[in-house]
Amino acid sequence: MRDFLQALAKRLSQLFEEQWPVYLGRLWQGEKTPCFYLPPPELQRRLLPCGRVRREIALELHFYAGKLPKLGESGEPSQNGELVLSREQVAEKLLRGLAAFAGGQRAYRGWDLRCDVAGGAANQPGREYLRLRGRYVFYTTMELEAADGLSDWPEAAELMSYFNINTEVKEEE
Repeated sequence: MRDFLQALAKRLSQLFEEQWPVYLGRLWQGEKTPCFYLPPPELQRRLLPCGRVRREIALELHFYAGKLPKLGESGEPSQNGELVLSREQVAEKLLRGLAAFAGGQRAYRGWDLRCDVAGGAANQPGREYLRLRGRYVFYTTMELEAADGLSDWPEAAELMSYFNINTEVKEEE
C-alpha cells in the first residue's frame, strides 16, 4: 500500500510540477488550497490458486481548488511563475495522467476512472471539490504481500493519519 501511495504522490507531483501538496487521511480546516486530499483507500483482497493474491484499491482523490481562476483552453503562467489551471483542465490531466503509473515495486493501471464535482450545497457556494474515482488492480504472492506489509492492513490504516506524502516521497528519492 505504501508503494501505491508514494507512486501516486510522485505522479501527482510530476503532473502538476510539485506546486500543490497531497494530504492523506484527514484534511484539517484551514489547509492552504489548492491541494489534493486522499481519503484512506479501500483495499480488497482475493486469494487465487497457487499462493497468488489479487489486490484491488478503490481510489477516491479530492482536489480542492480554492480560488482558482477560470481560464480559457490553455493554462497561462501567473505572475509568480506557477501554472494556473481551470478545474476542467485539472480533471483532464488527472484522468490522463493517472490511467497508468509505476511505483518502486510494481506498475499500477487504473480502470473505471471518472471525475465529477462534489461537495458544496446551495447555501455553501465555493465549497465544491473535484473528485476522481477509480480502481487499481494488481497481483502479488502471499510471500511478497507479507514483505510489502500489505497483510497488515489495520496497521497500515493507522498510518493514515494526517501527513503530507509529498514530503515523504522527496526524502526517499
